[in-house]
Amino acid sequence: MSRTAARPERNLEELVRQDLEGAYEALQLYKSRVNRLLKKKNFADALTESANGACVLLSHSYSKAGLELANQVIQILEYLNQDLDDNNKCLIYRINDNFSKPCEEQVEYLENCLKWFVKVSSRELGDPELHRKLGITLWEIGSYVKSAYHLAICENPDLILSKVF
Repeated sequence: MSRTAARPERNLEELVRQDLEGAYEALQLYKSRVNRLLKKKNFADALTESANGACVLLSHSYSKAGLELANQVIQILEYLNQDLDDNNKCLIYRINDNFSKPCEEQVEYLENCLKWFVKVSSRELGDPELHRKLGITLWEIGSYVKSAYHLAICENPDLILSKVF
């Protein structure tokens, strides 16, 4: 019997619900789990664990802690030289959807997603849908000039017109 199976797993979501200290402890435990999986070259489970941890933390409004795990997802995808296929889109969008409200951490996450996508794809400006999500988030936090750029290149002219006029 493996050591992991012999001891009960801690319910990390329960830790997050407790308080800030519980959320910090859960973050450290998620990161530890992911690092163990990465050392074993179990990249699929590492991606899943990072994404799940990010979603749990973000859904409880711990945007800085959630951002750490969300960025870990991007780093793993970049390391694997993964493109933005349907599975990765689902993963990235699921994390983004768990931000409880538009914030700087969400902007940073989406910017990191775009940087990763530009590195691994042939699209020079990145994915239009990521630009749309980033543009809307920037608009909602009041960063209109930066928002306009992303809305202009998201290949949805009606969207930028609806925001400006």
